Amino acid sequence: EKLMYATIRLTTGALDSLDGRINTALHMALRSDTSTYLFKERIEAAKWCTDKGPGWYFPAKCEMMMVFENIEILNNAFQNNAGTIIRDYINGGVYWTSTEKVGGQYAFVIFLFENQIKTGGIEFYNANFVRAMKWFNEPE
Repeated sequence: EKLMYATIRLTTGALDSLDGRINTALHMALRSDTSTYLFKERIEAAKWCTDKGPGWYFPAKCEMMMVFENIEILNNAFQNNAGTIIRDYINGGVYWTSTEKVGGQYAFVIFLFENQIKTGGIEFYNANFVRAMKWFNEPE
């Protein structure tokens, strides 16, 4: 799914690069009715991920790096089990992560460039791919 996401110098505090569950919890708290965060629509990616059901979350930077490091194995498994493959990763597909840079300047993205996995940041409100993640063997 391609969704809009960016913090644009308005920090969400989602700084964890290892565990997207922590970032997702922060994003979802900001989206709550009692939140004073002004731009809830900018963090729609977290809601899209959690809408998949219990235990689903918006992956962090290092989690998406691991996905890209194992992308061929994952895509084969998805294809063989009627799942949705990770699309367009070879042709410039850019995936959001739930990790933002300290200060909220931008959210990190993962992409391939010249067959190398790269990470970068996008400072403006933009639509990129989002992948929901769930921990293995997590009780429902």
